[in-house]
Amino acid sequence: MISLSDIDATTTVGELMGALSEGEIGCLRTTLGDAVLQAVQDQPLAEIAPDIGAFPLNCLEEDSVIEMTVAFMFLQVEGVSADTKNCVADAYREHGVPGPAMSETDSMRSFLYAQLCLTDEEAQALSGAVSAENALPLPSQLRCVSEITDLENLIKVYQALAEMETLDEQPAPDPELMMAMGEVMAAQEACGIPTTIGGEGTLP
Repeated sequence: MISLSDIDATTTVGELMGALSEGEIGCLRTTLGDAVLQAVQDQPLAEIAPDIGAFPLNCLEEDSVIEMTVAFMFLQVEGVSADTKNCVADAYREHGVPGPAMSETDSMRSFLYAQLCLTDEEAQALSGAVSAENALPLPSQLRCVSEITDLENLIKVYQALAEMETLDEQPAPDPELMMAMGEVMAAQEACGIPTTIGGEGTLP
């Protein structure tokens, strides 16, 4: 029986089903119907990956959702280590899986802690070719930032800037926020990341 952590692009839907519990499979049969499941049994996951958003995740236990999310994230990326996949899964267990039900702030927290699990090469392969102006900081740069200031400061600054964009009048400066912003900008500069917060090529 295949483990969810061993899923790759060549894994078939039938093999994936074999990694799920009887309760999960029963729910999928009830939700999708036996005919649908039978029709896709031999299809590689790479062929149905674009439609994963329509998958009834409510049928799956929390850990299955996390492992499947990680598996599909790296489905088309070669050379990602088991340690990286396990680390990302642990980040999602602690901070939640990013999705529509999660706030932007919580999604960013989950994203950042998952990014810390990747090597620079894995992150670049995952994101594909992007221009230098719009590239996200590399995991090594994020790790550098996290050694200088708490990543919660970065999240706090991001949240404040996002809220300010929705206001007609800017609030009076918050000393705690200004201190966090100063630490984040100093960390960005020290780690080789452009320091114009909110601009292209900066931390989100």
